[in-house]
Amino acid sequence: MAQYAFRGVDKSPSLQELVLHRALVRSRSIGDTGVMIHIQSLIDDAKCFETVRALRWPNGVCCPRCESFEITKQGRDDTQPERQRYLCQSCERRFDDLTDTIFAGHHQPLRVWILCLYFMGLNLSNHQIAKELDLNKDDVHQMTSQLCSRSPCLC
Repeated sequence: MAQYAFRGVDKSPSLQELVLHRALVRSRSIGDTGVMIHIQSLIDDAKCFETVRALRWPNGVCCPRCESFEITKQGRDDTQPERQRYLCQSCERRFDDLTDTIFAGHHQPLRVWILCLYFMGLNLSNHQIAKELDLNKDDVHQMTSQLCSRSPCLC
């Protein structure tokens, strides 16, 4: 990866925070969560999931179906140990950190989606993003199209 992408960025990360928040939360008003995103801390999978949790649930984990805060942890995902599973005590729905987000149900790791989002914020082309992330350009096109459909301010 190019070194410029991971050095300290002098500009405010608030745009990336807003865009990531929009990608995570569907129909909730976007407010200042107080969470700062630094690209160095997002490279690590565990940090990516911590950031998703902090932005998605600033007041604590709640059920995506009934919005109850009566939640119990139900272990971790077998293939992504950083991905926490939950059970809602109110409606008995099982869910995890990515349920009902744009990042759910894809083969690319969360870290790759976050970096793709970051590179989009830097206004890199799909070809440049594919090269930086060592991905197929068609995969990057699909990812950026999905992210743009959720966060038009990027496109």
